[in-house]
Amino acid sequence: IKMDAVQYVRDWLLEERGISEDNRIIRNLNFIRDTRLLEEMIAFDFDGVIADSFSTQLEAAIEIINDMGVNIPKMSIEELKDYVRNYGHMGLLKLINFPKIKILKLLGLIKKKQGESVGSVKIFKGIKTVLKSLLTENDIYLLTGNSIDYIKPFLVRHKIESFFNEIYSDSLNKGKKSVFDSFYLDHKENISGGYYIGDEVSDIIDSQKIGFKCIASTWGITSINRLK
Repeated sequence: IKMDAVQYVRDWLLEERGISEDNRIIRNLNFIRDTRLLEEMIAFDFDGVIADSFSTQLEAAIEIINDMGVNIPKMSIEELKDYVRNYGHMGLLKLINFPKIKILKLLGLIKKKQGESVGSVKIFKGIKTVLKSLLTENDIYLLTGNSIDYIKPFLVRHKIESFFNEIYSDSLNKGKKSVFDSFYLDHKENISGGYYIGDEVSDIIDSQKIGFKCIASTWGITSINRLK
């Protein structure tokens, strides 16, 4: 079983994703900054790494922003997704002049809205097998800016809840940085040998500050150029 899992990871890394501007084949391994995985600790982000939730998040945000009386430019959902990939969530909020004083309220409402649609969120193809292949020799953690009430039904539905040694979530809406801080307090003696796998620039910066090495996921919400 272990050899099958290793073969699956190898095949996934070599899977073709497209053609570059200079006519070279682009594979999944080209989207990962560092393919060396540690032998002790791996921490995964949830949204954009395990859960394919980008569309669900954005649609919830658009609905709530409109309900709060803020106009969004007439752009298709794909155009908005491309904008967020290149400029981030905060870039989109700046574009529409969303009041800073209401941002925390907006984030809380988006989390609540997401919870109502968690049943429709899909898991990224292949990630379950990748997680399973890492179980025997690594401690695996989940660090998420979402609440445990949102992610637990997803983990149970896809039968991956038991894969994680521990789950750190932002159930009190203090921000993702607080999740990293909590993890650091519990694991500061071992964190220097660990990797964090995430898809947002802010998460990568915060994870490096507490000692993680990073693997950037570009199948999430952030473009390759921003991650570089």
